[in-house]
Amino acid sequence: MRVVLTIITAASLAVLVLVWWAAPWYFATKSDETTRSRVLHVFKTSFPEPWLLIVIPAYVVVLALIPGAVWHSVQFWNPALATAGTACVVLSVALMCWARWTLGTMWAARPLVQDHHELCTSGPYRFVRHPIYTGLLGIIVGVTPLAGFGSLLAACLFLFVFVYIRVRREDRMMIRTFGERYETYRRQVPAVIPFTRWRRV
Repeated sequence: MRVVLTIITAASLAVLVLVWWAAPWYFATKSDETTRSRVLHVFKTSFPEPWLLIVIPAYVVVLALIPGAVWHSVQFWNPALATAGTACVVLSVALMCWARWTLGTMWAARPLVQDHHELCTSGPYRFVRHPIYTGLLGIIVGVTPLAGFGSLLAACLFLFVFVYIRVRREDRMMIRTFGERYETYRRQVPAVIPFTRWRRV
């Protein structure tokens, strides 16, 4: 059973990687710009902030210094939790792909207002303001019980902090760009968790 769940999870993540790689190039072909401008736009929007390239490796190094016995003490695998985790991953991947398709050329790997940027409130953005982050959290929450918890609990903590920081930053950016329109949207739609009151973070 564990093998089957792992294969389903890995296949779902492979689909996500493929979509994330292909999407910017697909949407670039829809642009009226020159080929050079399209390629530059893809590279401009595909790289995260430089600080992540420092923080993530540093975080991994810190975790590596923690004795393995610590992680072994919180190692636990349960078939029901693992099955629920795999389902969570599949749904999260579907949500992220839906959100990525909805954003089209407005997506970027870092907080960035594109040329001719519009306020997107359709598709999954009707339910949460940041569905891609919802999907990221869903993936780590789903993978963790499948892997038997352990050191992935630390990865969960990192991702939750990262999403919190990103949501605050992107909300401020969108308020500067769209003003009261975004404030109204922010009051009506939760940030990351659907059907909750978590609107302001």
